[in-house]
Amino acid sequence: MNGVLIDSCVLLDLFTNDSHWADWSETILEQYSRTNTLYINSIIYTEISIGFDRVEEVEEAIESLGIKVLEMPREALFLTGKAFVKYQRNKGTQNSPLPDFFIGAHASVSQFTLMTRDLSKYKTYFPQVELIHPAQCSITTKRSFKFMQCPCQSKKSYNECCEPYHNGEPAPTAETLMRSRYSAYGLKDDKYLYKSWSKTTRPSKKSLRQNQNTEWLGLTIVRTEQGTIFDSEGVVEFIARYQENGQEQQIHEVSRFIRENGKWVYLEGEYKIEQ
Repeated sequence: MNGVLIDSCVLLDLFTNDSHWADWSETILEQYSRTNTLYINSIIYTEISIGFDRVEEVEEAIESLGIKVLEMPREALFLTGKAFVKYQRNKGTQNSPLPDFFIGAHASVSQFTLMTRDLSKYKTYFPQVELIHPAQCSITTKRSFKFMQCPCQSKKSYNECCEPYHNGEPAPTAETLMRSRYSAYGLKDDKYLYKSWSKTTRPSKKSLRQNQNTEWLGLTIVRTEQGTIFDSEGVVEFIARYQENGQEQQIHEVSRFIRENGKWVYLEGEYKIEQ
């Protein structure tokens, strides 16, 4: 059994039936509870208790989810202080340690995976902690992802950018298709990757199943050739960064796209993995 520490925001979204995030929280908690032990600590307990009238209601809620409450190790309290010192040196405005520092430090010291949707402070102050977050969710839970910035880094929200193509709308250009495929990798949407691959070159569906521990970090378009609404072929060169098993790497690929039955599809690519 592996330990997963559940951030306050995940539970609050579920307990308050948040319109954007409750579905994601419910699904991801159920998924990870099958193979992991779920934990919270006293800081998280305090934050989620605000919406309840009696302590018995809090206990019943966390018990129904199979969550165990742990006390924070002294080593985690010490690390919290160190993170706060770094925060102050970075010109942080708070005068006392933030709850995120206690939570991140506990996950770090106890070697727990942390389930959250608030990434910035954990990535900055506890980069060694493995995170479970919405960008890793499967396509079956992406409804709660739609109001976040699209993974392809177009600076649009997901529902305004790649979601229509994932739902069946044809991509108008080769670059648009390439971006939608990158987003599909981030969302673990194997079905879309298969459908958007040329019938002449695509691998088996089984071979497209992704490593659930891969986290896609960023996309840079280097150049494009043709691939417009007036073309039948196109080239997109890009660099995609990702992290797997704690190691950050990047793929530099020159991808070729063609039209099949009037729709853009991925044909093949020349690439290398760079450390």
